[in-house]
Amino acid sequence: RPGAPGTAPAFGFEGVPVRDLPLDKALRRCMQSSTALAARDPAAAQAFANHFHGAHEDPPLSPLAYLELTRALLALNASYHDPLADLAARPTRESFTARVVSSSGVAPAVAEAMYDRVTGCNLKVQARDDMRVLREGWCLKQSRMKLSWRPRYLVLTPTALHVYKDASDEGPSHVCPLDRSEAGAQGGSFFAAPKRLEVR
Repeated sequence: RPGAPGTAPAFGFEGVPVRDLPLDKALRRCMQSSTALAARDPAAAQAFANHFHGAHEDPPLSPLAYLELTRALLALNASYHDPLADLAARPTRESFTARVVSSSGVAPAVAEAMYDRVTGCNLKVQARDDMRVLREGWCLKQSRMKLSWRPRYLVLTPTALHVYKDASDEGPSHVCPLDRSEAGAQGGSFFAAPKRLEVR
């Protein structure tokens, strides 16, 4: 890892603003610039907890409590969004809340809200508020099985095409990374815009 001998390693999120954000939203923002944090590196989790604690003048919790919360959120995210995760090991809303309330002292309502946001949208997916949107709008998406057409809201960023079931959804139903996708337009003429876009 980068950094001079005797200094704390840099993980890429040290300059990311996290003040006035809930812990899970700050974690989501920092994961966009840190592969170590996304990979659940223990040292990165510790550095994030210290970063979040230091960003507040009068933090309500200790650095250790923020570390416990960070570990719990990273584990929760993996259990719900890692395709190789054991489904039987997924924590319920009640068990997750009881665990983090006991280990960190956070309020139950805060723990429940974080649970809902993380299970609803992978932490590795960039938050809508943080995206640099190039284009967005409604389109019709053809389903793979029934071949029927369904309305979907698309958000194009420099790195991915995000597909939402509704424009107000916080988390996308699909994300197509542009570095691993091919796109082709069909149905247009030399002077007219294409009527169909296929992304593979």
